[in-house]
Amino acid sequence: MKKSEKAEIIADFHDRFAKAKIAVLTEYRGLGVEKMTDLRVKLRGVKAEYKVVKNTLAGKAAEGTTVEKLKDHLNGPVGIALSYDDSFGVLKVLTEFVKKEAQFKIKAGVVEERVTNPNEINALAGLPPRDVLLSKFLAGIKFPVYGLAGSLSGIVRKLIYALNSVKELKAKAG
Repeated sequence: MKKSEKAEIIADFHDRFAKAKIAVLTEYRGLGVEKMTDLRVKLRGVKAEYKVVKNTLAGKAAEGTTVEKLKDHLNGPVGIALSYDDSFGVLKVLTEFVKKEAQFKIKAGVVEERVTNPNEINALAGLPPRDVLLSKFLAGIKFPVYGLAGSLSGIVRKLIYALNSVKELKAKAG
């Protein structure tokens, strides 16, 4: 490979790494072309991509990006899954693929600029989608307010009943 080709690959991957919000290194040793294609299709479905690149080129491309934190894991046949949005869909796809394919392994990842190990990636993949978490959070905030409003309306209602009873008693008394 010529130096100019290597420079193009490094520049391309540097741009990809800089834009990526989630990057996961995987070991794909023993995985056939058909299964790799299946994985790529599934990742495209969650707006992610899977690339295989030489470790030395990936290491140089990672400099100055959050993926640089994964340099220690760039050994052996490594594929890189990249996601450019905030969803954890890429993690779900990878963990499901690991369950089906024994030779496919997750080595490490960078999620929200933090290095994660395979166990943390599995835990993150098990989280509900962001929208569900936000709705649960808002429901948790809303519930005490509704409870307070219900309590206050009950107090006002009791006061009105008491005043109404006093009015009726005075009307009967004369």
